[in-house]
Amino acid sequence: MKNTTQHDLGKRSIEGNTLDAFGDLLTIEDLQRLTGVSAQTLRAECRSGGIPSCKIGRRFFIPKKAFLESVLDQSGR
Repeated sequence: MKNTTQHDLGKRSIEGNTLDAFGDLLTIEDLQRLTGVSAQTLRAECRSGGIPSCKIGRRFFIPKKAFLESVLDQSGR
């Protein structure tokens, strides 16, 4: 797979319903495509700490590993 920039992530498709198509940092747009949850709800969850994230400028970035661990913890695994 070719190296991609952050701008390329929004154009990439999800192959086989895995997160392999995404880099180590997910954006709100990535999570919206993966989960079907609205961007507004995802931003609110990031602000409240419900989704582990960091904010750089006006954009939220979610570490893929922390997101997966958070989802698994909340699902009771």
